[in-house]
Amino acid sequence: MKTPIIILISIIISFSTCLPQAFPLPVDEVKPLIKQEYYPEVLDLIKHAEKSIYLVMYAVQLRGRDDKDKVNTLLEELIEAKRRRVKVKVILETSGKESWGEYITGINDEVKKVLQRNGIQVYLDDDKTTTHVKVLVVDDEVTVLGSHNWTFAAFARNNESSVKIKSRPVAQKYISYFYSIKR
Repeated sequence: MKTPIIILISIIISFSTCLPQAFPLPVDEVKPLIKQEYYPEVLDLIKHAEKSIYLVMYAVQLRGRDDKDKVNTLLEELIEAKRRRVKVKVILETSGKESWGEYITGINDEVKKVLQRNGIQVYLDDDKTTTHVKVLVVDDEVTVLGSHNWTFAAFARNNESSVKIKSRPVAQKYISYFYSIKR
């Protein structure tokens, strides 16, 4: 009676090794960041970055906010990371001539100037394609992606959802993506 069970288990194990993995890239940790959970996680990642920060962001809004604003704090931490000799690269959305596109381009251009004055490489995407991405990769290992823009609304009142993924292969995939859209 034991022999058929052993044969059955052997067949199941053999068959299961032929199936594709549920996650094609290995992941060490996944952490959901719901609503206001995003900001402290991202702030901590930027503060402790040692090698690199890649940021692709649809909208970063400074207008009408004070120096204690969370967006301003994140930008200051990016600048501080650059001072610590962390490689910091940023891509921001630039849009077409429709009213919403001009608005996004305007707020991102303001941020671009602030970051470039502080030695950070900032690129704009192709104005024929909307880059609606919100992704941060830190030290080639941790990726944060989701719906959070860097705006007062996203940090204070919107229903937002992002995820923090600790995985070198995932980070590499998003760094490659960064370079594919940088112009």
